Amino acid sequence: MTRGVDYPFQGQRVLLPGTDQVIGVLDGDTFHRAVLGSLHRFRGRPGPGWALDLVVFKALKGKAETIRVVDMETDVEYTVPYWRFENMGRKIQFGDYGEQLLLNLRYWETVQLKAPDEALKELL
Repeated sequence: MTRGVDYPFQGQRVLLPGTDQVIGVLDGDTFHRAVLGSLHRFRGRPGPGWALDLVVFKALKGKAETIRVVDMETDVEYTVPYWRFENMGRKIQFGDYGEQLLLNLRYWETVQLKAPDEALKELL
């Protein structure tokens, strides 16, 4: 996600702890995150997937029932229940980014967006 860009979703902004970097928005019981897949999708071992900072993931417990990631390059939406991410995710340490929880792509439900949300496109 690009720093300093106004996030397009309605709701409570979720910041990376200790920074002013918006990494997503909590709207109702859904955590939304818009990403550039070529930069943010994990490709190494233990397999391709999406990861969240572990401290952020834990802070969402009891607040988010659904995690939604939109890859703005492919217009694919990935959703997963929080409980599945929690139970099937694996802790990883990726460089200097701190501890993260990674969920393999096979556990996500995917939808090719037919009419991509124009607000998401503004982030490019």
